[in-house]
Amino acid sequence: VATNIAKCQEEDSDETFTVTSKKIEFDTCKTIPLHPKTRKEMTSKDFYKDMAEIVDRLNQAPQYNRVDIFGHADARKIKKPCPNGAKNNRELSSLRVHAYLDGLESALKDNKNKSAFKPIYNRWIKGNLKIYAIGVGEKEPIDKRKSKIAYRTNRRIEIRFGIDRR
Repeated sequence: VATNIAKCQEEDSDETFTVTSKKIEFDTCKTIPLHPKTRKEMTSKDFYKDMAEIVDRLNQAPQYNRVDIFGHADARKIKKPCPNGAKNNRELSSLRVHAYLDGLESALKDNKNKSAFKPIYNRWIKGNLKIYAIGVGEKEPIDKRKSKIAYRTNRRIEIRFGIDRR
């Protein structure tokens, strides 16, 4: 899975958030995450690799206590409701990001006793680490063209690590 890493700062804050963008493919009106190279359903091994990246980031930066996972859709409007009930891109991206998060959570639970995973799993079950899934829809494209490449580029998952002071 291709990964781009960029840093951005929240306005009026000295907190740095790390953003990781993952290219995840989805078939039209579907919520099953597909591997971008093979276009086959992501396997538990794929989710393990993605979760291992998150675990590594959190172990390197233990001050992060919040992980926001954003689902994005392409710009094409949904003309009739999808079989999963989504009537618009926001609903569809929400269903997609929750499906992706389910895979990550399974990978975390299945590997909770591995040395790198254990502290992150313990933080999560104790409520010291919050993981949120947010469907954005088509509102934040990174490629504004109307092409198959742009549509694929904009169907993505973004993972943002941050500090929640609440």
